Amino acid sequence: MASSKQLAAWLLIGLATAGLLLPALIILVLRPQEARKVYEAVHTTAPLDIYLVLDASGSVDKSDWRESLLFARDLSVQLNASVPQFRAGLGQFSSNFHDIFPVSEDVSLLAALPQGVEKKSGRTEMGKALCGNSFDSSTKQEEAKDRCVGGAYGTLMAAPAQLPGDLPPNCEELSSSRLIILVTDGRPGPDDKSKLASAFLKSATNVTVLGILVKHDAKAVEGEILYALSSCCPAESMTVAGTNDVHVACELPMNESCHYMASMKDYAALRRSIDGIVQTLGDELQCEGVQESVSFLPDSRSLWFLVLLLPILLHQIWQRSLLRISSSYKPKEANGLPPTDVEMTTDVSREQARSPAAPTTGSETADEARASQAAESVQAESRASAKGKKWAPVRTAYIINGARVDVDYGRSSNAPPPMAPNAARRGNSFASINDFPETAMQTIQTGTDADSTSVAGVISFVNAESLPPEVRRFNCHIFVPLLLTLLMLPFVIMKSGILSVLLDSPGGISSSKVITRITF
Repeated sequence: MASSKQLAAWLLIGLATAGLLLPALIILVLRPQEARKVYEAVHTTAPLDIYLVLDASGSVDKSDWRESLLFARDLSVQLNASVPQFRAGLGQFSSNFHDIFPVSEDVSLLAALPQGVEKKSGRTEMGKALCGNSFDSSTKQEEAKDRCVGGAYGTLMAAPAQLPGDLPPNCEELSSSRLIILVTDGRPGPDDKSKLASAFLKSATNVTVLGILVKHDAKAVEGEILYALSSCCPAESMTVAGTNDVHVACELPMNESCHYMASMKDYAALRRSIDGIVQTLGDELQCEGVQESVSFLPDSRSLWFLVLLLPILLHQIWQRSLLRISSSYKPKEANGLPPTDVEMTTDVSREQARSPAAPTTGSETADEARASQAAESVQAESRASAKGKKWAPVRTAYIINGARVDVDYGRSSNAPPPMAPNAARRGNSFASINDFPETAMQTIQTGTDADSTSVAGVISFVNAESLPPEVRRFNCHIFVPLLLTLLMLPFVIMKSGILSVLLDSPGGISSSKVITRITF
């Protein structure tokens, strides 16, 4: 039984030591990390590429052309100041398309307008303005994709794609916003392929067409044409209207609140509308999304192993509490009766101490009287004290500091020497194997029945025989904390994440798979 207790105690010490050392070993050597993903609501502005294509046909005089260039300058400068990622380009169209400035994030050339820009007069060919000079009157619908490689669209697509930067994932649809701003004062000719060009852009690309009509006495049909060519009218809703005056139109009713169509009386009014256009485009580019960020923090889940120390700690506190209770415990008298007297053996001791051949003298008679009186006083004390052993049998030796010490009572000794344990002298000693020094010494040497058996000087378990019967039933066996520790071990291993650290990480340095999501 003692060997099983020793084995259980050593196993318990091993588990407790592992719970104490493993966290430090894992944190200092393996250095596991925990990936923590943070999702934060952010407000951002998507990147924007614009290409302004200005009408340079014969109906636009020099002053209007100058105002048109100033409009392109002011609009580009203001958008560059309000949109974090902004690029702009400029072109003109009449009978053909002419590129002035390619799409670039450097708007310094646009800021120098209107100097150095020559107006190319001609007809109003809007199809070429949108898709390039190869998109002429002979273009067929099935050829639209192959021929629409120039103009405002071709120049926009030639610019390298902008990186979304810190744009949230759910705003990615705005990350490549491309806008063609078509400024004109007229309408396309009957052979113009503007309907085919606009339908291709709206159905097969992500380019938005913003039409601005600048004419003091504009007719309703001119506004209807530009409305149909703009992104206000879906590609499938575009149609050809009129019999004598054949033109493109939109099957859907005109939506006055559409942001991709505007009508101005003159170019001065066009310049005054810049603030409104910038505000409208800025609102269209706003996106409220969720930004994801990942941070790596030290993984301290291995501290769960410290929980393995809890059973042994509670066990030791409980055992020491029982020992303290036992040292001060006095059993109650049954039914109010005094405890039963225990036969004293002081007479035996006296007889053994006296030589059998020695003659009886007066002094010996006096000694016997004093011994008898002492025995009676001891018996009286025993009746008034708790039930137990009263220093019997007489000990001829004591265990002091773990060593046997023989005692010579002398001829006149009637009671144990003062070095006797208090519990024995007062009647609170219970029968045990330690009543005899010989057997007590054997117990100490073999370690089979000590009152308190130490294990490696760390923990101890109490021998039930050393406790009073009333307290003995509350004794906690060493196997109880061991069982609790073993039951807790799988839970601690799971919570500590040690398996993922050892199995999922090359070279012992790991990144935990556990993800903590925090939403702001």
